[in-house]
Amino acid sequence: MSAENRSGYSAVADASGHYALQDIDPGQYRLSATRNGFVPLQYGARGPSQGGAPLTLNPGQHMSDTSFRLVPHGVITGRVLDEDGEPVQYLQVSTMRYRFVNGKRQLAPAGGGTGTNDLGEYRIFGLAPGKYYLTVTYRRQNMMAQERKSGDTPDEGYVPTYYPGTNDPTGAVAIELGPGAVLNVADLTLRKTRTVRIRGHVVNTMAEGLPQRIMLRLMPRNTAFMGFFSMLTSQVTRNQGGTFELRGVAPGTYTLMAQWSDNEKSYSVRQPVDVAAVTSTTLTWC
Repeated sequence: MSAENRSGYSAVADASGHYALQDIDPGQYRLSATRNGFVPLQYGARGPSQGGAPLTLNPGQHMSDTSFRLVPHGVITGRVLDEDGEPVQYLQVSTMRYRFVNGKRQLAPAGGGTGTNDLGEYRIFGLAPGKYYLTVTYRRQNMMAQERKSGDTPDEGYVPTYYPGTNDPTGAVAIELGPGAVLNVADLTLRKTRTVRIRGHVVNTMAEGLPQRIMLRLMPRNTAFMGFFSMLTSQVTRNQGGTFELRGVAPGTYTLMAQWSDNEKSYSVRQPVDVAAVTSTTLTWC
């Protein structure tokens, strides 16, 4: 049990599950229960892994109706191989679920993620019952190229792969996970695909010139699958003259956004980008 601007309070339940928190200062708190092998639960939440409600304690108040019904957590395990059937280590494997974000139903991270070991194995635990989508990301693809290469021929690389083995998030299949279930899903195979680079520069038509630092983000235009996509990010500095290059981009429709801060104010400019070949683009604000 914890409170804003106050020390937290905690107690250990006995063998029958009873607990008592005493000598608590009046105020507003968040109350939660945790146990190994179970999904944490917050007071007032409609279910596991959902937000709870604040609990207000008045002077001299006693509460005795704060019971919790914990649910055993689920586990998803599996293995990731390359096109030659060899295990791939250091991959990021994540679970996603549909949630309402700003009133819209879209996929969002759920239950965290994990990396693959030297055998290509992963194990994601602590999952509440429900339907999950699984995505595998090759971490290096999110790194901006540090050196320029000549030529405009498309590259090859690993792009995000979705269970049961597709590069298209619309073809992903949900995994049904019950309370306490341990699911060992089929092997996922990463296959190299044609990728392109987005090169361009950021232009300020105002007299002040470029900010010292600009953050670029490439996001899918289909917001329903934004949570599935590991955003490509890059950074532009003034001494680079506003030029940038994003590599490892799979063909598709995206939004390219530039963000910067000046005098404690934040600014951004967006531009749609259709990636079908090597792309050059300019972000302009005025």
